[in-house]
Amino acid sequence: SNIWRAPEFMLEMELKTKTINGEAHPFSKLNENIILQIRNDWQSKKYFQRELADKYQTTIGNINHIIKRYTWKHI
Repeated sequence: SNIWRAPEFMLEMELKTKTINGEAHPFSKLNENIILQIRNDWQSKKYFQRELADKYQTTIGNINHIIKRYTWKHI
């Protein structure tokens, strides 16, 4: 019967609708200190995005989104 699934369903719905940001996200490989380092490195104009991606072991797309503050906006 579905009545026994009610608490499980409520928890599942809460997890699906709740946004988890930054290093609290279970799949995050970066943290706030690294994000600040990436942005500082970019502002220094010493690195291309490809070099930052290699340095921090992530993708160019991820670096681009961090720099443009599409992601990690809260920092």
